[in-house]
Amino acid sequence: MSRHLVPSFPLQTFLPKVLSNIHEYVIIKNIFKIISRELSHEPLYIAIGGAFGAVLRYLAGNAAVKYFNPQLPYGTFIINISGCFLMGLLMTLIVDKGLLPPVWRLFLCVGVLGGFTTFSSFGYEVYTLFAEGNLACALLYAALSCLLGVLAAAFGVLAVKILI
Repeated sequence: MSRHLVPSFPLQTFLPKVLSNIHEYVIIKNIFKIISRELSHEPLYIAIGGAFGAVLRYLAGNAAVKYFNPQLPYGTFIINISGCFLMGLLMTLIVDKGLLPPVWRLFLCVGVLGGFTTFSSFGYEVYTLFAEGNLACALLYAALSCLLGVLAAAFGVLAVKILI
């Protein structure tokens, strides 16, 4: 049986031929080393979690439309509030209590909840500001985020109506 294999790209032999200056080759080679060392598997955990979270959002949104009045955004509301609850729960379990390894924060909080709702990050950040005693900062951040978010959405709609 023949399998289609992706040919390996001999980067170490290709780059010196293309780059006339050896100094450029050394810089690029070092950049590749840094990228491969720094990235490790973390983006993969986030990506897999994000895909899972996006599917959960789709399913939860469809379920809400099925069981609630589709004229109101109950799905988004339920997703945002449940995401905030889960963010608080998971961050406490992982960061504060250390009950799960730190990599689970990347998978669950950044990935799954990031795909499910970014509102969960917003809710946790506002809570953290309150908990640290930054009441004015928390209120300003929450108010500006909501106000500017709505205005940005309105400007996006307006831009399309003007341009198209």
